[in-house]
This record gives sequence, structure tokens and C-alpha cells, in this order.
Amino acid sequence: MTQRIDSAASIAIDDRGFTLGDALFETLLVRDGKAVALHAHLRRLRRGFERLRYRNAPTSEALVDLIEAKLSASDLTHGSLRLTVSRGAAPRGLLPPADIEPTVVVQLIDAAPVPQHLALVVSEEVTLHANSALRGVKTTNYLEQTLALMAAKERGFDDVLLMNTDGRLVCASSAAVILRVDDELLTPAAGDGALVGTTLQHFIDLGLVNPRSLTRSDLKVASMAVLVTSLGIRSVRSCVVGNESVDFDRSDDDRVLRDAFDRIE
Repeated sequence: MTQRIDSAASIAIDDRGFTLGDALFETLLVRDGKAVALHAHLRRLRRGFERLRYRNAPTSEALVDLIEAKLSASDLTHGSLRLTVSRGAAPRGLLPPADIEPTVVVQLIDAAPVPQHLALVVSEEVTLHANSALRGVKTTNYLEQTLALMAAKERGFDDVLLMNTDGRLVCASSAAVILRVDDELLTPAAGDGALVGTTLQHFIDLGLVNPRSLTRSDLKVASMAVLVTSLGIRSVRSCVVGNESVDFDRSDDDRVLRDAFDRIE
């Protein structure tokens, strides 16, 4: 994975995204030189602006123009694009000034293989708060997920699943989870802290996947599992849940999801 660095770009040292983690982001698939599901990503970003009370947030129209210009000036045909918007630069302190102007950064990344046949483990080190004020908001603060993933990697696993303080399944380190339980495709409910990404929402809208509160017991009886992001679908071969190891199978559902993913525009 190669990130294309704009040597002229810079961020102020007092930017709140840098000093306080006060920023939102979206990662978009680039296919044939175009940003896939662009407007769906911008709708979620807009909800984040509202939740975090961003003043003077850039309009969706301005962001579309910026992204399209960036892609048009690039030779990137397949890869990804990261859009990051911080609240902006401000003096020291928690409360932002009224006239603060957001900082917008667009990064282009070359395509990289999507790992498959993952071995997962349910984190015993990190538990996400069931009633977090940031639930459902895609902020740049992924430290809890980072710590959980580091611990999983040290034990030889590819990724990690995170539970909330009520014992409900939430997500993988940076992906949504879909399980096949009793011939039904299920994903953790947003009310349990799951961040519903654009790809997952597309599957839900198509009636392919149903949100539901899920527990360790559901993991133990699931026959299939996949991880889903805006960049692709990753198959899961196994998951360690406490002292038990669960093996998963590939199924026709996997193919159906991949076909639906390929048709997202």
C-alpha cells in the first residue's frame, strides 16, 4: 500500500485534529478513477458534523468538488481515498472559538490486496463503552481498537473482535462484522455501538443483512463470518471466543455479498 504524499500540504501544529483528536474521516474505494459511494460517505460525514457541533463545516458540494478535482489531477484508477476533516486550528483549551475554520485533507492511496481467510480473537483486553457519547461517529480516535489489535497480533491473530460493556458484539478493529446464524445474515446493532458503514448500510437496504444484538453465544454457533469495509470483504476462517475456537465455512452468502459489493457505485 503506497500513500501519495503532497509535499506542499501541511497542518498547523495547533490544529485540534492533531492536539485533541477532534476530527472525522471517511475512507472511500476508488474504482476506475471515481470515488465509490461518495454521497453516502458524505451523508455520514454530515451527521458527524452535526453530532460534534462543527461550525462552518464544508458543504457536501464543496467536498465533492475537492475530491473530484483531486482524482482528476491524479493517475490513480484503483485504490482508496481518505477524507479527513478536523475542527480546525485553535488556541489551547477544550472549547473551540466561534470563528474556527475546519481543516480538510484528501489523501490518495494505491490499491492493496484485501487479506482473506482471517483468524480472529475476541478481545479480553479492551471493551467498548455501550453508551459512549461518540457512538456511531467516525472520529479519528481509534486508540481502543489499536490497543486491541496490537494485543491480538502479538498472539498471532489477524484481527480482533470487540464487545461492549453489556456483552454485545460491536465490530472488528476497523471493520463491520457479518455472521451467518441459523440461515440468516446478521450484523451487530447500531444501538450496541456498531458503526454502520456505507457498505454495510447498502447490504441492509438490499435486505441481505439484518442488524441484531449479538453475543459470544452467537459467535460460537455462527457458520460463516466476514468483515466488511468500504474497501472490500474479508472472509474469516476462525475465531477464538474465550477458551473455545470456532471454525467458519465459506458459503453462497459470501458470494452474494461480494456480488452486491461489486455493484456499488
